[in-house]
Amino acid sequence: TKLITETMANKAEGLALEFLTWIATDPDYLSTEFDTAVSLLKNEEGERIIFTLHRPDHPFSKTIELLKDKLFQK
Repeated sequence: TKLITETMANKAEGLALEFLTWIATDPDYLSTEFDTAVSLLKNEEGERIIFTLHRPDHPFSKTIELLKDKLFQK
């Protein structure tokens, strides 16, 4: 986090930037997205899901929830 913050500060040239969180690559999320895309390309019946609503307890969903809270603080 420190390295990213310092790198961003050096490249931002005076802009105020804050590192909010990591969004890790996740096999469950990628697999779900890939399977959905393949089904749609094959013209198979299917539906797009909103992963964070479909799997709210998944680490990816929790990270997005944390990010949402940081982005939309009052």
